[in-house]
Amino acid sequence: MEDYHVEMPEKEKPAASRRSYSMEQYAFEKRLPVEFLRDTCHISNDKERKDQATYMKIPYLKEDGTEATYRKRFAGKEFRWRYGSSGKICLYGEWRLPQMRQSGYACLVEGESDTQSMWYMGISTLGIPGASMMRADWAGVLQDLKLYIHVEPDKGGEAFLAKVTRALREGKFVGEVYKWSCRTLGCKDPSEVYMKYGKEEAAEKIRKAISNAEQIDIEEDNIPEAVEGAPVNLRQPEGWIYSEKGISVIDEKKYAPVM
Repeated sequence: MEDYHVEMPEKEKPAASRRSYSMEQYAFEKRLPVEFLRDTCHISNDKERKDQATYMKIPYLKEDGTEATYRKRFAGKEFRWRYGSSGKICLYGEWRLPQMRQSGYACLVEGESDTQSMWYMGISTLGIPGASMMRADWAGVLQDLKLYIHVEPDKGGEAFLAKVTRALREGKFVGEVYKWSCRTLGCKDPSEVYMKYGKEEAAEKIRKAISNAEQIDIEEDNIPEAVEGAPVNLRQPEGWIYSEKGISVIDEKKYAPVM
């Protein structure tokens, strides 16, 4: 999972402050072949019209292969959705669903880089852009697949698990659901496992972790602890987040928490 920066609206952050970033830089950082990113992930480089800053274009394609929207990545892990993306965002990798249905399962991870690393290792995976963005209607495209939800070793991981299972339940998902974690491998996420052990060994370790995954009941609503030591563990309503830092609402246009 990427440590995403808050996606500020255009008027709050001048375009001139953006720094260029390319697919080639990303490939070097994530140790993924440029050809794989281009041909399998359909990633490319593009430029902003205003300041000509280069960005890495990450397309979100629907199951039929048409583009639903895309995300721009600039230097400093700065992300922007294409203007007008509201209501168009789908699961990352949805265009690979026909292959996943043949395999009978899909891992659910948070963010694009973990998804791409899993694909490169040959593991059936779909990416959720962010824990706050999981929607109940996405359960429809996942029906009858065995789902393996990756849980990162922190509070964010537990919040992600709670959000995904609740959305699956509300979307009337039918199928087996499991949870697993790279924590058992001494790593935070699949991308870190891949970079630490290399393609073949990492794939073997992750497949073993998945085979030992714990089956969960999505009807049980496990509420993650948002504030350590709080006398009451409150449920977080849809579109809201509370923590030690305060209470935030998820702005559906900016796809970011607003205090």
